[in-house]
Amino acid sequence: MKKTSIIGLLILLFAAFTSLQGSELKIGTKTVDLSPDRPVQLDGQMHTRVSKGIKNPITANILAMENEDGKQQAIFLAMDLIAPRIELIRALTPAVKKAIPDFDASRLVFFSTHTHTAPVCDDTKYYVAPDVDCMLPSEYVVFAVKKLVPAIEEAWKNKTKVQYSYGLDFAAVAWCRRALYQDNKAIMYGKTNVPEFRTMEAFEDHDLGSIFFWDEKGKLLAIIVNVSCPSQEQEGLSVLHADFWHYVRENLRAKLGKDVCIIAQCGTGGDVSPHTQYRRAAENRMSQFRNLDRMEEIARRISEGVLETYDVVKNDKTSNIPFVSISRTVDLQNHRITKGEYESSMHDVRSLGEKMKTDRTVHRLYGWAKKITDRYDAQQKGKELTSRVPISIVRIGDTVICTNPFELYTPFGIRIKARSEAVQTFIAQLARPCALSEEYDSSAYLPTKEAYSHGGYGAIIKSILVGPEGGQTLVEETLKTINELF
Repeated sequence: MKKTSIIGLLILLFAAFTSLQGSELKIGTKTVDLSPDRPVQLDGQMHTRVSKGIKNPITANILAMENEDGKQQAIFLAMDLIAPRIELIRALTPAVKKAIPDFDASRLVFFSTHTHTAPVCDDTKYYVAPDVDCMLPSEYVVFAVKKLVPAIEEAWKNKTKVQYSYGLDFAAVAWCRRALYQDNKAIMYGKTNVPEFRTMEAFEDHDLGSIFFWDEKGKLLAIIVNVSCPSQEQEGLSVLHADFWHYVRENLRAKLGKDVCIIAQCGTGGDVSPHTQYRRAAENRMSQFRNLDRMEEIARRISEGVLETYDVVKNDKTSNIPFVSISRTVDLQNHRITKGEYESSMHDVRSLGEKMKTDRTVHRLYGWAKKITDRYDAQQKGKELTSRVPISIVRIGDTVICTNPFELYTPFGIRIKARSEAVQTFIAQLARPCALSEEYDSSAYLPTKEAYSHGGYGAIIKSILVGPEGGQTLVEETLKTINELF
């Protein structure tokens, strides 16, 4: 880590020291519907999809936090989007700074559920024919910011003193999605009913973490729920859809209060998904007996775990809460592109570029390959060898929440949890502080060394920016900050 980064971290930790003894915590909440009233492009696939209606609302759940002396602040913005897109961040951050001058905008932390049926924010990502009636992504960003800023401001202004508790349960939601074969190669969503299949590449993390906040009268105000699984059970639909998180929210609000703010966190899981790979028939049979579709079944498991946790910890409330929020950047090594990877990508650039003359639907694939050739050219000039990556670490009592902007493979998360000094550690991928390193714009996969050696989508050069070595640096730097707070 650079000397300036070390000095900056020490300054942050010194400023946080007085908050480690515990004090009263105030929170404010707000939920806002961000579903547009016009068709939009949908994010998350290589091909263009335009929405044909709303299955359920795309929402933002907002949790504003501040300690008694006002020196420690954070606002959690949990959104039904595929990732914390830079176009939205660049528009939202200055607007929040203007609306709430006494708030440090570097503590605005953006969480995404990774639903594949939410709006696109980048005008250049997909090609849409001129005659298609569709809101531009940049128009959606303007629409979303106009709704988000007053909602964030309301949550900040309406903070009240709270008590908190937390707990751990388990929910079998995530399953490794990378099948490993006899030739030691992996395929994402590869067939498992063939003789060449040997095993799934890695294990899953079934931790279900919950943090609860009650006001002084005992009313439940908010829950942070962390599940190490992206919300993409229905990833190919052409409707707006919050995926399984919609049903989780409905279930919990039906039991705990219709106005409860639910901060959904997608835990570490770049190598997993909710899709079952080799037990699908048995899973589907049980869901049919329960009269539930697949998303409702996933939501049942999460909701029951949260409710069981609630029953166990609801009498362990405390109001004397150490609260510290730190946002910083870490310099991570980008994966070095080989000449062979460059030549393969250049072949794709040429062939897809030719194809685009008559078929614009390959626009996304062309851009995917072009990024690699551009990165290789920069690499040859000694540029773009590292990325300055924004992360957040927030201590709340005996728990800690740490973020990263990647689709981070599960073993990295396990390494952080295993060595964290917190009693319970919440890791949120596809999340980041908004006001730091705004030039960093990636939600790329970050695979382990072993996974990269197996290849396959999610562990090839087109899928990644930072390499496995950078992933371990992320682990060490995150732990360094966490453990200074305990």
